[in-house]
Amino acid sequence: MEILITDAANLDFIKLTKVLDENLNGISADRPEEERNKYASFNELSNITKAFVLYDKEIAIGCAAFKKYAANTVEVKRVFVSEEYRGKGLSKIMLFELEKQVRKDGFNRLILETGKNNRAAVNMYKSMNYREIDNFLPYTDMADSVCLSKDLS
Repeated sequence: MEILITDAANLDFIKLTKVLDENLNGISADRPEEERNKYASFNELSNITKAFVLYDKEIAIGCAAFKKYAANTVEVKRVFVSEEYRGKGLSKIMLFELEKQVRKDGFNRLILETGKNNRAAVNMYKSMNYREIDNFLPYTDMADSVCLSKDLS
C-alpha cells in the first residue's frame, strides 16, 4: 500500500470521490433528492488544499483530503475506501497521514462533517479521538449532519 499526497486535480482522486458520492447517495436514499443535493456544493473539489490517494499496487482504493477552514483549522473532506478494502483500518492509516501533513502545514485543529446515518464513519472518527461539536458553517441548519473536531496541539 502506498499513499500519494497530491491535489484535487488528480484523476484517481476525482474518480474515487465520484464513487464516494454514489455510496453516500445509497446511504441517504431514504432522504429526498433535493435534500441530498444541498450537500453537493459543500463537496466541491476546487477548494481542496491537499488530497491523499491510497493505492494497492496501481489501483486507487481510497482517498481523503483537507481544505483550509480558518487560520489554524482545516476541514477534513472526502474520506473514502473502496468497499472491498473496508474493515482493514485503511481509513485510519490515511487519516493519520493526513493529520501529519496538517501539522506540517502549520494547522493544529481538524473539523469534519458526516451524516448521522453514517455510523461506521462516526465510530471510526471517535476511535481516533475526534469529538462531537456543534455543527459549523455551512452545516449549522443540517439536521442530518454530525460534526466532529480534533485538536492536534
